[in-house]
Amino acid sequence: MRRLLSILLFLAVPASALSACKLSECTDASCRDGVNITAYTAANLGELSPEGTIEVCRNGRCATGAFVEPGVFSLEGEIVASGTVSYVNDRRSVVEMRLGLSARELRGGDRYRIAIKDRSGRTLLDEESVANYETVHPNGPDCKPECTAASMTFPSSVTSYAASSSPAP
Repeated sequence: MRRLLSILLFLAVPASALSACKLSECTDASCRDGVNITAYTAANLGELSPEGTIEVCRNGRCATGAFVEPGVFSLEGEIVASGTVSYVNDRRSVVEMRLGLSARELRGGDRYRIAIKDRSGRTLLDEESVANYETVHPNGPDCKPECTAASMTFPSSVTSYAASSSPAP
């Protein structure tokens, strides 16, 4: 009996050590399925508010809205989106939004379009692009949660550094 107890203890210690090791490799970060869109415009916040417009579409289903005050816009329509507008410099603004979609809704080949007009009706941006979704494990490859997401930048020809440091066309 004593020998059996020793064997059981020997087997139990490595299993618990492995379990503890596995737990220490995971973190507590969260993630959400969906799409993050960043759009750079050649307009300052004053040119967008209060009557500038924005339209965001996914596979032809759209949400439209207006910049109701500096830094804020509201969208209504067939898709759900929320976001903010930030000041970059006196000639540029950045629009950031999140489209909350479930992983089962996201399909390879999804097309997104964003159109932004200033308060005079001048088109600042009207571009479409295909999303490249990635499966994300923010806490490690063997840890939960698992999310499907894409990040898109419009216009696709700019980087965030170029958009914030280049003069407007």
